[in-house]
Amino acid sequence: VYILKNVDTTPTLDATHALGLCDFPSIDFHHTGDGKTVAGGLPHLYVAYPNAANLYYNKLTYSGGSYTLGAYSVLDSVATKEKVSLIYDGTRIVIGYSDGGNALCVERNEADSATTVLSPPARNFALSPTRNVACTYDANQDIHLWASGANAANSLCQTKYDRSEGTWSPWVGVFGEVRE
Repeated sequence: VYILKNVDTTPTLDATHALGLCDFPSIDFHHTGDGKTVAGGLPHLYVAYPNAANLYYNKLTYSGGSYTLGAYSVLDSVATKEKVSLIYDGTRIVIGYSDGGNALCVERNEADSATTVLSPPARNFALSPTRNVACTYDANQDIHLWASGANAANSLCQTKYDRSEGTWSPWVGVFGEVRE
């Protein structure tokens, strides 16, 4: 992770933090939930990344003008072969990822002390396999998980986690042909 400063004028490298073997990292920062306003003057960074055997997570804690890299956490021990999508919703860190077939989702609390597995409905993209996973949230902090495969058999699909109900909606095809 490269930390830059003066990005609006002359970007300069402030610090680097080595995460180890890391494929397709995804990063977000500590904000008020709007995706742009730093919360409490503490722009902590949250990073998730897969490698051949695990889904990893690190928090970089901001204090006194610099970042400290915390210990990594293994959030899942699956062969996460594809992309990871991390978002911070103003309360918790949400990570969408894939085991190469199904799209999966976990949450990490802001204190970096607990992980909750959220199990989306089975939607096996293994025929293609899964090429992209993305997640976002709405005003109710409901999670919207998106995934797509490599061919028309598994085009762009979406499911939603209703936080108040604690349930996922069925996968819905958004674009292209969708076949199970």
